[in-house]
Amino acid sequence: MSLVVVETTFKSPLHPSERADALPKCWPCLVQHNVTWVRSILCINRNRMINEFDAPDAETVRTLYHRVGVPFDRVWTGESFTPESISESVISKGEVQ
Repeated sequence: MSLVVVETTFKSPLHPSERADALPKCWPCLVQHNVTWVRSILCINRNRMINEFDAPDAETVRTLYHRVGVPFDRVWTGESFTPESISESVISKGEVQ
């Protein structure tokens, strides 16, 4: 499975009811294609959103978005890391004293 990121830009600020409506519309397709919604980040001005999924690949998520008619700008596969994971990596290589 891969971390898949979907970027969306809205012409006008996203209303909370619009955000609440989108996920239920997608849910059956997500389950059917072994895709798990991880989280969403909405810009404070409500004009941009990033959605993260655990999915087989980016093309699966892209296809799902097209199928349910949810607009998006970009879909890409990424790698997640945290300060803790970076520190553990550096420590395991003996680079920190």
